[in-house]
Amino acid sequence: MKDTKTTKLIKRRIKELNIASKHADDNHLKEISDEINFLKGRLQHYKNVAQKYHRKT
Repeated sequence: MKDTKTTKLIKRRIKELNIASKHADDNHLKEISDEINFLKGRLQHYKNVAQKYHRKT
């Protein structure tokens, strides 16, 4: 999938959260995990939309 501005921002945020999760305690780990899963879902959504409209993926 060709990266757009939005997908680049999402990927960067996922990387930041992965780094933060290494230093987080148990209370924050669940929140970080939930946010990472949500963002991965958004990436999949953008990929599906791109395929639906036959954009280069």
